[in-house]
Amino acid sequence: GYDYNYMSRYFKNVFNMSFTDFVNLYRLETAIELLENTNESILDIALKSGFQSMRSMNMVFKAQTGVSPVAYRNGVSD
Repeated sequence: GYDYNYMSRYFKNVFNMSFTDFVNLYRLETAIELLENTNESILDIALKSGFQSMRSMNMVFKAQTGVSPVAYRNGVSD
């Protein structure tokens, strides 16, 4: 029953990030775990991590880690 704008501001004040950023970081942590511990395809990992597409995972992954999921899996650091 709370207003969306109120909850959005409250969340940002408490966690110092938007709800979307929080969810994307959670998804990213899941994707990294799967990349490190499975041989599943990047697409399967993206979908299992909650991303809508491989493209959306690639954008978030690169923004947060500086590398693509494929490069991360292959141990490339730049």
